[in-house]
Amino acid sequence: MKKILILVSFFLFKLTAGYGQLGLYNTRTLFDAFENPSQKAFYADSSKKFAFNFLIPTLTFNGNVGGEAQTPLKKFLYNGDLDASGIAIGKDENNTISLTENSYIAMFRIFKTTKFNQEMGFSWQIKSDTYGKISNETIAIFDNYKLFDQAAYQNPFSDKAYNLNYHQFSFTYREDYNKRLGLGLKLSYLSGIAHTKVNIDSSFLGVNSAQDAYSLSLYGKFRSNVSWDSVGKSITYPGFKNPGFALSVSANYKLAGGWYILGNLKDLGFIRWNKNDAYTYTFSDDIVIASASSPNAKDRLGSEIQKLFDNGSSEKSYTTLINGKAEFLINKDLGVYQPNLLFSKNLFYRGGDIALINRVTHRALNFSLTTGYNLNDFFQLGGQFMLKSPNAEFFIGSDQLLKSYYTTKGILTSDENIGKGNTAASMYFGFAVKFGSPMQRQQNATIIPGIESVIKPGLFQRLFKKNRN
Repeated sequence: MKKILILVSFFLFKLTAGYGQLGLYNTRTLFDAFENPSQKAFYADSSKKFAFNFLIPTLTFNGNVGGEAQTPLKKFLYNGDLDASGIAIGKDENNTISLTENSYIAMFRIFKTTKFNQEMGFSWQIKSDTYGKISNETIAIFDNYKLFDQAAYQNPFSDKAYNLNYHQFSFTYREDYNKRLGLGLKLSYLSGIAHTKVNIDSSFLGVNSAQDAYSLSLYGKFRSNVSWDSVGKSITYPGFKNPGFALSVSANYKLAGGWYILGNLKDLGFIRWNKNDAYTYTFSDDIVIASASSPNAKDRLGSEIQKLFDNGSSEKSYTTLINGKAEFLINKDLGVYQPNLLFSKNLFYRGGDIALINRVTHRALNFSLTTGYNLNDFFQLGGQFMLKSPNAEFFIGSDQLLKSYYTTKGILTSDENIGKGNTAASMYFGFAVKFGSPMQRQQNATIIPGIESVIKPGLFQRLFKKNRN
């Protein structure tokens, strides 16, 4: 049973996490400043010089499963049993899986000068992206071939999926170009962990119930830097074996009347996978399963699929793009209430978000309620609690409050029937502290760390050669 589910379970269960942090946009947390490089993390006259998470990871995760086969998939996940008897066959019905993760292991940022609010920082994060489209027929054939009531099916296994995991080591810099415009950039070295992509271009299934047998044909390509023999081995250490590079550019602008806009081109980059561990499986073959009702038929199907891939493998380096984004946010400051409208679109992969982030603040207390639509065709209702001062922050939240509750309850009770609609889970939390000398503006103190007798212009000022007096 283990091998026959590799193709499906690798994409469904390898990752359980995602970018579930919509409520953190425009919070001026340390996380927000690294994700959106033009954002400030410090407050002049109040914040201290250094900000650090003390290697307490800022974790974010989000996952969603949609489609008719959710209940069988949850039953398999909760109890290890697969029962596809209730799903439609031959109706061109598909199930979607989207799982992403973005966790900062280390974040360190320096308030360089109060003049122009210059900040620079260093970070280490681990990111993952998974998306899959899996047909009902794929789930059914792993359960019982007798669910297929016709003799022949054309293209029943129209499956596509990808999975990408990597380390990201970054340097960020931001400054106020003038009193209204802030600019920032993020330069990153990437170290690839794992990449897998499968496309089944065409397929055929023939069923012979009288002979207790079936045959299937699969045509497509499977690409991965993880060989079948190394699945499950530790490949998570960063290094230079699978190198890459990424760039983020960001700008924010203060408008009249308390309006604020933020724009990002985020994570424009690539990873080059080493040819010694880059495998491409081109498959085009037929599989025949006799005595298909026997208990070991499913294991034989898995073994035949593995042989099909092994026979067509080749080693050749290749390059993949990471999941870059284009983002736009507009905010209105209404005192204790700040609404934020966010548009975020993946540039090279499927997905994105349209969200309204409603934030209420009272001194150090910060509450958010988020409503959003994900372009993978599901809605989100999230909430966040934050304690935040100029020199400390703690937050916890979810972009899928109710869905996370029902999913957790289903796992704890092993009941796959709990919850309606799509199955989802999301959670994020983080912590950071500022320390060192206080950073005060010149008119408020006689000795100010970071202020020199002659103010040096910032990076962007020197690039554009404009006088800012």
